[in-house]
Parts: sequence; structure tokens; C-alpha cells
Amino acid sequence: MPEKYIYVRDDDVYELDKIFIDLFDFLLAHHIPIIYGVVPKLINRETANLLCSKKTETPQLLDLVQHGWSHKNYNPDVTMKYEFGKSRSYLLQKEDIAKGYRRMLMLFGDKFTPAFVPPYHGYDNFTLKAVSKISFHLFSAGEKTKIEKKVFLDFPARISLNDYDFNGAPHAAKSAVMIKKVLSCLNEGNSFEGFVFHHKAITTSEELKDMKKFFLFLKKLRDEKAVKIILFSTLIKK
Repeated sequence: MPEKYIYVRDDDVYELDKIFIDLFDFLLAHHIPIIYGVVPKLINRETANLLCSKKTETPQLLDLVQHGWSHKNYNPDVTMKYEFGKSRSYLLQKEDIAKGYRRMLMLFGDKFTPAFVPPYHGYDNFTLKAVSKISFHLFSAGEKTKIEKKVFLDFPARISLNDYDFNGAPHAAKSAVMIKKVLSCLNEGNSFEGFVFHHKAITTSEELKDMKKFFLFLKKLRDEKAVKIILFSTLIKK
């Protein structure tokens, strides 16, 4: 199997619940790099301090990126949620994105990787215009943006590792399902692929065990040099 590049993003990071701490420590112990999508308005100081400390100690193992502002859904259609989308003006979107950017800088300083992840992967042209104006170097939704001229890198997380219910809420998936998704992508011939999951979708010890099993599978692929697991900060530097 030829070497390929992948990244893994954990979204909705803002508090130190038991599941997050357990998985966070596990990933660090096994040297598996993860990109954390931080919700700026919701994150508490304790969580910010831990993330900033670990980014300082092991910068090669985690990135801290901006995941919207408040993660509020502004679309009444719950099957098509968005914080940034057609019901919101350019000025409103830019104001919220800028507030999030300033808070990320305040909390993390130069440990903040200037990448923007829209909640629910929802956005429109106003969102992209705002992102372009606010010094972000990278944008990551579910698919590549359709604009031709970009002032930011465009690296989507095309594959979700979660299952979803009819209301769009994420649920934990079995390790076998997640592994199958990864192998399917690697066999498609793409040299780069992004994956996203939500640690908050994990609610039981068995689901947590399954998630760890999946990451040990990724570690095995990495150790066998079948894939390289990278961070947004690495892509920006290149």
C-alpha cells in the first residue's frame, strides 16, 4: 500500500469531561496527532490551559483550531444545521468569526493554528469572504469549496467517523465501521484524506474502548508507513 497522508479532527472541544480526558491522554501516550476544533465562546479556562500546556510540550501531537464561535444553529431545518449560512448577513458572520479569532488568540497565543472549521460543515460565500479577511490560513469543511481564487488552504474532512440520527446528531460508530471507512479511502487512490469525529458522541465505556481500538489501527498503519498522520500546522508551514 503506497504512503498516504491523513488527518483526524475532533470537533466540539470546550470542556474537560471524563471521555475527553481519557481519550486525550490515550492519544498523547500513543503519539497520535489530532486536530482539536475548539468552540471559542464555550471553552472554559481549565480546558484552554490544558490544551495550551500540551501544545507547548508536544507541538507535533495536537493542533488547536477555531470551530465557529458559539456553535449555535441558525437554521430551523434541523437536518441542515449551520452556524454560518444563508440566514445570516456577511457582517454578522464576520463579527462572530472575528470574535472567535480574537478569543483563540487570547487563550492560546501562538499555539493557535489559524484554521477555521465551520460547525456542522455549514457555510456560504459570506463565510468564505469573512474567513479570507480574518487572516485564516486554512479552511476545513466537509467538501472542497467551489470558489476558484482562494487565499487560504482548503482541506476538507470528507469522511465522518460517527454515525448520525435523523436530527443530525452524531453517535459513536463501531471500530469495524470506522476501519472499513479508512481502508476504503486508502484504496481509492487519493494521496490525502481528512477524517472527523466528535468525542461527545462517545457515551459508554464500550464505545470509548472501540474508539481506542480504531486509533490503535491507525497507529499500526502509521508504524507500517502505510500512512502519515499530519496536522494543519504542518500543512500551513509547507
